[in-house]
Amino acid sequence: MAALFSDLKAGGTISLAVASPARPRASSSRIFIIAGAALAALAFILIIFLGNAGHGGVGGGGTTNVVVAARDIPFRSALSRDDLKIQAWNGDIPPGAYKSIDDVIGKGAAQASPGSASVNSTGAVAEIKISQGQPITSNMLANSIDAVQVQPAYLPIPKGFQAATIPTSEQNGVAGFIQAGDYINIIANAQASLFTPQGQQVQNRTVTKTVFTNVHVLKVGAATGQLTTGGQPAASQTGGVASSLTLVMTQCDWEFLRWLQANSTLTYTLGSYQDYKPQDTKPDPTCQDATAAHGVGPASADKRWNFTGTQ
Repeated sequence: MAALFSDLKAGGTISLAVASPARPRASSSRIFIIAGAALAALAFILIIFLGNAGHGGVGGGGTTNVVVAARDIPFRSALSRDDLKIQAWNGDIPPGAYKSIDDVIGKGAAQASPGSASVNSTGAVAEIKISQGQPITSNMLANSIDAVQVQPAYLPIPKGFQAATIPTSEQNGVAGFIQAGDYINIIANAQASLFTPQGQQVQNRTVTKTVFTNVHVLKVGAATGQLTTGGQPAASQTGGVASSLTLVMTQCDWEFLRWLQANSTLTYTLGSYQDYKPQDTKPDPTCQDATAAHGVGPASADKRWNFTGTQ
């Protein structure tokens, strides 16, 4: 030790040996990296799988088989198997959607052979126009024509209006195609002399006038109305052609119509449902109720429709 200090004093140097740090094993680090990547990939796959499983039902974002329209289905058509198909639907499923054609039209209609009576007499009826590819939902359909025809305990007559019945037939009632809920127009054929004051001379001629438009048909008599299948007329109609129509009008209009019934010939026309302009949505200020009606005759009818001035 004395020799060591003497060397230091003399300006000498001493080299000390220092141990080098241990080098990490390359193989161990690589194993940890690969294991971490595999766990991350597995977690990602599980998230996707569980997400799809949780949203695969009605109202979810997965893919579900639903019943859709195989072609455009007209308003008030009786659905047949050819009108429907099963299709994979991506995204949210509308509430009330169907997964089976049998659930839509009933097993009897689904199993019937094409053209048989069962196809037309059972199943569902479209209450709106349904476009091709559109999912079929329960609020679009009536379960059967009987469900469409169910009547409440009282007639749904709007405030300020009255219901009454007029006769109809195949010739003047659009061959029985008028159904409850339609809006019709009424044409009167009358002799011009009917409106001429007594003692005046007038050429005797027939005048034709459209006297009422968009009259609400509240109920059809004995007939249940014709249905269509795929846009084609149904094979048969229950009850035949109706013999009466129950309409909704003001009491004042009913007086005019009754007078025209007794003194003219009436026929009815039925336009497109897209042209319907309901007149019975609110009370008529000129005829609020039945007490506002005070009688009509030739002069008042001519004043309203100008039969004598029509060429």
